[in-house]
Amino acid sequence: MDRQADQRIERELDRGEQLLWFGQPSLGVKLHLPDLVLLPMGLLLTSFGIVIHPVALRNGWEPDNILGSLPLVLVGVYLLGGRWLWDAKRRARTVYAVTDRRIILVSGIFRTRVRSIDLRTLGDLSFIERRNGKGDFLLGSDAWGLSCLIGTGLPLVTSLAPPLLESVDQARHVYEIIRDAQHREW
Repeated sequence: MDRQADQRIERELDRGEQLLWFGQPSLGVKLHLPDLVLLPMGLLLTSFGIVIHPVALRNGWEPDNILGSLPLVLVGVYLLGGRWLWDAKRRARTVYAVTDRRIILVSGIFRTRVRSIDLRTLGDLSFIERRNGKGDFLLGSDAWGLSCLIGTGLPLVTSLAPPLLESVDQARHVYEIIRDAQHREW
């Protein structure tokens, strides 16, 4: 954990609040299950957008009509690779903390976003542990089932889904810290 990430958490702590754990999600590019659909969709949109230009020029279409396919190309390129870069950058700028009072998520590429979940009022806590010891924590109810799409780099999904601690190292240990903190006397 670098010093900048450490400072981002320290800045959010209240007076007398005890830091129990802090960390970051795994860094780098990650593949997710929805990529099985998003990759072909990106390839289709990009291909269609690129192919339509020469055809449109040969058929004498106006430049204004040809520009209509530009959004297809941009969305296709984003689905093919841009969203992985966006997701990797988002995770690199994300820091998590568990204190004796709450769970703190600090994130944001262009501006800092802080989410604070009080341990006393935390409803559902879902925990998924993988064989390598990493895990994901869903903090609250996911009525729309959006949490499985968070790592896809689709910004709207990320903002609508419940808070998630993703790809946390030593996830079982972090889970026990959260549960212990929830059961402390207030």
